[in-house]
Amino acid sequence: MGVDDRDALTQALALSYGAEYNKACSPQWAFQDIAPAIPYIGERFLEAPKKVLIYASAENLACDPTHRRVLEAWRRPKQIERAYRGGQLPDGMRCVMIEPITNGSLLMAARHALHKYDADLSFSRASAEDFLEEVTVANPSKFTIAGDANIDPAKKAMYWPPSKPYIVADLDLIKPDIIIVPRTILSKLSGRKVGLGASLRSFTILPNWQITSRTVRNARRVVPGKNLSKIELSPFSIWKLTRGAERWGMEYYLQWLDVIAKDWKQMSAVS
Repeated sequence: MGVDDRDALTQALALSYGAEYNKACSPQWAFQDIAPAIPYIGERFLEAPKKVLIYASAENLACDPTHRRVLEAWRRPKQIERAYRGGQLPDGMRCVMIEPITNGSLLMAARHALHKYDADLSFSRASAEDFLEEVTVANPSKFTIAGDANIDPAKKAMYWPPSKPYIVADLDLIKPDIIIVPRTILSKLSGRKVGLGASLRSFTILPNWQITSRTVRNARRVVPGKNLSKIELSPFSIWKLTRGAERWGMEYYLQWLDVIAKDWKQMSAVS
C-alpha cells in the first residue's frame, strides 16, 4: 500500500474483521453481538519512520454497561470501526476507545520504548496526541469476558484462540516493523493454544508491562535496592496525561522499565 492508502487499509481491515465475525461470531464466554474493533490507524502512520503497532490489552465492556448498550444498538460495520467514531476529547486527544491510549499513558511508554530502542527514530516528541497519529493502536484481545466484573484475559490462554484470526489480519494487512505488546500477552500468543510464535518472530517485538494504575504505582517497589530518583528522567515524562493517569507517577514507571530492560535492543528476544 502506498503513502495515501490509509483509507484502503482501514477498509481492508474492516472487511476482514467483518467476514471473520460473520463466520465465527462471539465466543460463548464473551458479550454477544458486539463485533471486535479494528485497529486505529494514525493519520500519518504510512509516513512514519517505522510502522509501529501498539497493542494494549482488552476492551472493558463489563464495567461500562452504558457504552456496551450503545455498541449493541449499532450496526455491525459501525461496531467494527468504533475506534474512528469516538471523536476528539476536550483535552485534544482523539478517543479511540482504548483507555491507556486515550489517557496517554501507553503512548508515553511506547514512545519511551522506541527512543530507548533507537534514539534516531524520528517520531514526534511533542505530545501523545501527535504521536498517536504516527502509529497504529489496538487491543489484541478482541472480545470482553461477559459479566459484571472486569476480568483481564491476559493470563489465561483459553481466552486467546478466538482473537487469533483478527490478530493475523492485523499483522498481514498492517505489516508492522515493530510491535509493542504486554509480555504476558506475548507469551499467550506465542504459546501452543494460539500458535503465533513463528509469525511474531518475524517482527521486532518490544515487550512491556501492561499499563494499569497499580503496575505504575508499584514500579518503585518491584526492583529492590534501586533508587529510581537517581535514574535519568525520560524526555517523554513531561507529556500531558489525563483521566487520572496524570496522578500515577508514569515518570517512575519509565525509569523502572529502563532498569528491567537493561538493553532495549535485546528486548525483541524476550517472550
